[in-house]
Amino acid sequence: MSISQSGNAAHDTTSNASEATRQTADAVALAAFKAGGASATYQASLNANAAADFRRRIASAVANGINAEVFRQGLWELTGSFA
Repeated sequence: MSISQSGNAAHDTTSNASEATRQTADAVALAAFKAGGASATYQASLNANAAADFRRRIASAVANGINAEVFRQGLWELTGSFA
């Protein structure tokens, strides 16, 4: 699990909750894959879960005065979009 340690308690709490949400969604996707789901569907789910996580972290960073560029860069690398 990736733990946020920015020094901003509100952002860290939100980011850590977002990470837990992503991991739960990834576990659901893995269970569906193991139950006979398609590999492409599984990968698409993982990508969507990660993109949602980045978007939640960007929103938290902006709301809490934290530089969001590292999250925007991660989102761009994953989706080709900064939004």
